[in-house]
Amino acid sequence: MVYGMARQSGGTARIESRVGEGTRVRLYFRMADGEEDGVEQDESLVAAAKKPPAGHSILVIDDDELVRGMLCASLTESGFAVTEAGDGQQGLELFKTLRPEVVVIDFIMPGMTGAEVAQQIRAISPGQRIIFVSGYSETDAIRRVAPDAAILTKPFLPAVLDRAIQALLED
Repeated sequence: MVYGMARQSGGTARIESRVGEGTRVRLYFRMADGEEDGVEQDESLVAAAKKPPAGHSILVIDDDELVRGMLCASLTESGFAVTEAGDGQQGLELFKTLRPEVVVIDFIMPGMTGAEVAQQIRAISPGQRIIFVSGYSETDAIRRVAPDAAILTKPFLPAVLDRAIQALLED
């Protein structure tokens, strides 16, 4: 996962592990051309994200509390009505009662995988709008379960998620 994140960000990772000594992870990135604080965003992505109409319902299912919290905070700030679930089973129960317009699902989760959750959701509601988020490349597994689902590879800017949801809502 560390290597995948580094590669997606234009860098690489070197991982060295020695029994009894531990593991050293080194991340290498190109030198930033951005502002002094080191934060530079692709302004075209930020500018392309329109403010979504308020109140659209989103269910976020992710086992990582920090990632889930970031996704929910970002979506709430964008005007969506957000509900969160910490695992697939809880997500399914919430889906059955809430019937959100869009479900955002992490692919790799303990217990039920995102694919299993999506499969059960689609059994209940075949046309359900789904966005998978993942730090891995499980495109084939996702396509088997939900061929039309959007896939966002972590890390991504909040504006990218907003734009993906907007595209689904416009269909």
